[in-house]
Amino acid sequence: MKIVQCKVNHLVNPLGYQMNYPVFSWQVTETKGKRQTRACIRVSLQETMEDCCVDTGMIAGLNHVASEIRLDMKPRVRYYWTVTVQTDASEEETSDVNWFETGKKEEPWYADWITCEAMDRHPVFEKQIDVSQKVVSARLYICGLGAYEVSINGKKVSDEFLAPYCNNYENWLQYQTYDVTNDLEWGGLIQVMLGNGWARSRFGYWSKAGDKSYYNKPMELIAELHLRFQDGSNRIIGTDKSWKVRRSTIIFSGIYDGEHRDDSLCETEVETVQIIEEETPLVERFSVPVRIQERLKPVELIHTPAGEQVMDLGQNMTGIFRLRVKEPAGTRIHLQFGEILQNGNFYRGNLRTALAEYIYVSNGTEQVIEPHFTFFGYRYVKIEGITNLCIDDFEGLAVYSSLEEIGQIRTGNEKVNRLIQNAEWGLRSNFLDVPTDCPQRDERMGWTGDAQVFSATACFLRGCYPFYRKYLHDMETEQKCLDGKVPNIIPSFGYHDTASVWGDAACIIPWNLYLFTGDLSILREQFDSMKSWVNYIRRIDGTDHSWRKRFHFGDWLALDNPFSWENVSLGGTDEGYIADIYYAYSAELTAKAAQLLKRKKEAEEYAALSEDIRGGIREEFFSPNGRCCVNTQTALLLALRFRLIPDETVCREMLRKKMKETRGKLQTGFVGTPILCSQLTVEGMESMAWDLLLNEEYFHMVF
Repeated sequence: MKIVQCKVNHLVNPLGYQMNYPVFSWQVTETKGKRQTRACIRVSLQETMEDCCVDTGMIAGLNHVASEIRLDMKPRVRYYWTVTVQTDASEEETSDVNWFETGKKEEPWYADWITCEAMDRHPVFEKQIDVSQKVVSARLYICGLGAYEVSINGKKVSDEFLAPYCNNYENWLQYQTYDVTNDLEWGGLIQVMLGNGWARSRFGYWSKAGDKSYYNKPMELIAELHLRFQDGSNRIIGTDKSWKVRRSTIIFSGIYDGEHRDDSLCETEVETVQIIEEETPLVERFSVPVRIQERLKPVELIHTPAGEQVMDLGQNMTGIFRLRVKEPAGTRIHLQFGEILQNGNFYRGNLRTALAEYIYVSNGTEQVIEPHFTFFGYRYVKIEGITNLCIDDFEGLAVYSSLEEIGQIRTGNEKVNRLIQNAEWGLRSNFLDVPTDCPQRDERMGWTGDAQVFSATACFLRGCYPFYRKYLHDMETEQKCLDGKVPNIIPSFGYHDTASVWGDAACIIPWNLYLFTGDLSILREQFDSMKSWVNYIRRIDGTDHSWRKRFHFGDWLALDNPFSWENVSLGGTDEGYIADIYYAYSAELTAKAAQLLKRKKEAEEYAALSEDIRGGIREEFFSPNGRCCVNTQTALLLALRFRLIPDETVCREMLRKKMKETRGKLQTGFVGTPILCSQLTVEGMESMAWDLLLNEEYFHMVF
């Protein structure tokens, strides 16, 4: 019998993450028993587990998927914990010792935000740390905007990429905590290079080349180093006027437009720093690390009909690269990134205004170049400026958030397996701190509709709880400034439009996280967000159903719009019908969350609201005999999925007929497609679902 997968707040040995209280989870393997009968959690300040500050005793009430323990946690403290489990086969085992460590919590900062004069190169802030005795413990608490990389004695202290990540910078900033004990055992030089990141890059599909960032934050840094020495004494070193700044050889970086590095530039003298005021709250990290997760070697060096040299990685991905170069001083090397070839040539017209390039100017020595503050969505790389380009000199680096793989499915059909792999790569390519819509063009934004539609699939494939928790926290901070409205994009970057299905992510994503983890804490944390979204719609809806009359994306990108020449993106299903159904669904999920949280009055209120909305839907969109007056695949699927009418026979037969009219092919879009096969199966049309899954043809209705 073994106890494995021991986690706190769904993380293994979390260091410096935001937590109001710890939620413990574990798994039992190699056991004769079939279930856990009792368990005991112990928490101590000592790795030997002596003098426990928590000891639940062996009790039956501990849930292995999520056990909340109320603990008055102190700042900057490492807590050790074990769990002992008994099974119905009279087995007993205790886990290895695990730990979690708090950040600064409410503790004041003994550091200033520092910045520097405007530079034509990215700054590197530095401080020499001199010590007279051995350091036995060192923690670095740090945030740098737009993005930062920190090194000690020339070595990066972390393999994280693009910290402190992408969030609603107007309302909160997150800092990271690093254990740098081994790096600073005898002191050394700490250096922090800053780039533009999301906080300082142009960002948003409405942006144009040369535009400033919406947040337009200055390049600024705050850092606090806590040292404990061999004799038990302590020392705090924070950013202040004693720090210095140099100029790096990176002269530009942007999320959309890439990075420029000029190694032919001369070294610069150190300069003084400036103190700056920053009023945005600074909190412990929510974001899980973004790291290099896979390394891809090119499968081919293509010489195109247009005379281009193009590396083909054989797989579309999100990430950066490494390239070994040795060219004469002053040589300009230019890399451009794209997803497809067109007529055998490099193509990237689909990137719109995103330049997606890397420019390097050589100093004449051999270098391995790698971006610091940008990323690309690509399979193909056009490279100019290198003589005798060699395929072995290039390596693609897939970069995305670190999420544990928990689910797999493989079938006997290789094309179905390829479809599943496409979904997996879709996750990898779009889970770079924010669940994005695409990784390549001038968008890469956290569209709420995309996020909620994919959330269940994502939770099947990966342990997504902490990833979505951060996204939902951002969502709530936006709502608090918008009277409950959920922007279509999170973080919004100033784009505050909202719509049904998209905004309903505020209720659907927390519910899916609960279903996949059994952890009620996400519903507790997000309950106010769920309520405020439903209440926002309720105010808009009024007494005349105004919500359904607003603009909504509806069944976005469906194939059944009879007026497709006017707007190819809107589907044929009435947008108001969809809006009301999702309004009712969000109210229902809010009621269910309230019931689980033992908030009886609110559970009754939102359950009654949901049923009242359903009554309005039946009155407006159904005939007296139960016929759905919106005769599309998606409309019928929704009617059956959400059980809108007592007798579903008529709608079921309408759906069967509709599928036959299209020869078993789908015409659904954003709303209908995710539920199509599963709902057909529920309604006894399994053969149609299988035909859809295995279909390789395309059908479009001609009106």
